[in-house]
Amino acid sequence: MGKKVYTKTALIGGAADALDSINGSLLNKGDIAIVSLEGTIYFYVLDNDNRDDEASPDVIKPDGQYAGTKRWVLQACGGGGGITGPDPSTDHAIARWDGITGKILLDSTVTVEDDNEIKFYAGGVALASIKAVIG
Repeated sequence: MGKKVYTKTALIGGAADALDSINGSLLNKGDIAIVSLEGTIYFYVLDNDNRDDEASPDVIKPDGQYAGTKRWVLQACGGGGGITGPDPSTDHAIARWDGITGKILLDSTVTVEDDNEIKFYAGGVALASIKAVIG
């Protein structure tokens, strides 16, 4: 089964836009979540065998009866130093790592809009889009 990528705009609280609102029965080990909250981007990977208490933003436990031992675990980005990237960058573009240092980002031709629509561009023209379903 392939990994799923979820996008949210809140960490906890159980509302549809919160990471903890995703039904645990839908989640599988290694699923990825990207949360954009007040100018900060959080990257999470789902661990399906984690009994840690919720400690936002580091560990997020899905709400509901199907959470069990599933936890969203915040991932460290970079390796102890500033991350650099293109100047200017493309608004809403998904950044890509350049090399293996964990410190240099590249721009991309894929964007995630505020309404969770993912767009794919070539030559400045949107070729395709996907609307993420929240919930």
